[in-house]
Amino acid sequence: MSEDYYKTLGIPRSASQAEIKKAYRKLAIKYHPDKNPDGKEQFQKVSEAFSVLSDEDKKRSYDQFGTVDCQPAGPDAGAGAGFSGGPGGPGGSPGGGGGVRFQSSMSSQQAEDMFKMFFGGGGGMGGINVGGMSGMNDMGGMGGGMPPMGMFMNGGMPMGGMSGMNINLMNMNMEGPSMRTRSSKRQRQAESAAAIPENTEVTLKGLRDTSKNGLLGVVINSDGVRCNVQLSSQILSIKQINLQQHLNVRITNTSDSNLNGKTGKILSYDEAKGRYNIKIGGRNVSLKKEKIMLSVGSVGRLVDLKTTQDNGKFGRIEKMEGGGKYEVKLEGGRVVRVKVENFLV
Repeated sequence: MSEDYYKTLGIPRSASQAEIKKAYRKLAIKYHPDKNPDGKEQFQKVSEAFSVLSDEDKKRSYDQFGTVDCQPAGPDAGAGAGFSGGPGGPGGSPGGGGGVRFQSSMSSQQAEDMFKMFFGGGGGMGGINVGGMSGMNDMGGMGGGMPPMGMFMNGGMPMGGMSGMNINLMNMNMEGPSMRTRSSKRQRQAESAAAIPENTEVTLKGLRDTSKNGLLGVVINSDGVRCNVQLSSQILSIKQINLQQHLNVRITNTSDSNLNGKTGKILSYDEAKGRYNIKIGGRNVSLKKEKIMLSVGSVGRLVDLKTTQDNGKFGRIEKMEGGGKYEVKLEGGRVVRVKVENFLV
């Protein structure tokens, strides 16, 4: 028997599109390989289920025939194969009707592309303008919703001469405003040098509601002051100062030559000690700010400056300079040069 997409997403067959999106949102974060190394296979299953059930045409085909291509399993499958079973027919289970062939073809790259599109990162979709989920209106009659994931090769452009098309693909924000409003909002966010980038993994900290401190989430968008953060079951608006970013960093200038030059991941920051807790391979180390180098594009807060007017401001690293300094662009376009130890993420 083939995979039951509804069971995979943990939803009833009567689920609405909003409920389907909500289920995917929760499970995609739960099983994403970056957070759950053992969840890769389930992440692909969840992504494949969503790619079908979020598309009205494919969902209709799946509900009726138990597949999205409705091809008979072989020469013994008669003319009526697949029409008497399936979730929408008397058989009641996907693929259960008369030898319908069910194909599972969601690769890990396709699953990752879908995740990035859903959360606004765009992924490697090669210039596709991600729009609303109302249908592929610019594709000349290909039907509503998302194209089959098999059309994408390694996260690039769809095959078959679609280059340059403005494809109205997915509107995954189930609570959000219109796509036009979201587009202009994203443009403002993209222009903000103080905004933590979309899809940044974060942990909540320093909140009055202590029950939420320590929760892991992903930044959906930011205006440079607050971020909308997707948690496992809800979206919260959180001040950037209450987010610990989990960024990759390069270790430098330590007394341990075995550490220098290696890459680690920030887990937390100890305000009292002025040290990051960083995971490097299978070990955790405690390092001062000046012992790590952040990547260009990282967004952080200026701290401990002698010129106090900029302390507490968020900015983006534009480039790294010699002598252990960052060139940081602040909101409004002003650029300052600060020591590594004066930039905190």
